[in-house]
Amino acid sequence: TNPVGNGSRTAIYCGPSGQITIEDYVSMSNVTVFSQKEIKIEKNVMIGGGVQILDSDFHPLQFENRAVNDVTKIISKPILLKQGCFIGANSIILKGVVIGANSIIGAGSVVSKSIPDNEIWGGNPAQFIKNI
Repeated sequence: TNPVGNGSRTAIYCGPSGQITIEDYVSMSNVTVFSQKEIKIEKNVMIGGGVQILDSDFHPLQFENRAVNDVTKIISKPILLKQGCFIGANSIILKGVVIGANSIIGAGSVVSKSIPDNEIWGGNPAQFIKNI
């Protein structure tokens, strides 16, 4: 645990068809990683306290499908955190996102689209701030 993560612990979940790859020298504090499809974290990535990395919607988007719990309608897409990126505390990385090499995500951001290499993004939804 780490004080930045509000006292929670790191939790890594992998569904029946999920895959999680964590390469060397990855730093994580109080992180939640949930994979129904695929999550890959490359070398030298830093992930701050309270971050959630979620490659699934968890529930169908259409009411009719949610009402009958039709799990075949749940959308999952791979996530890739490229080498050397840094995800600030309490950020949420959503399905289908690629965070570029060496890029930085500001604390508390919600990332719903991919981020190029060597850029700083932040906010909800995350927006471009500047090049590194």
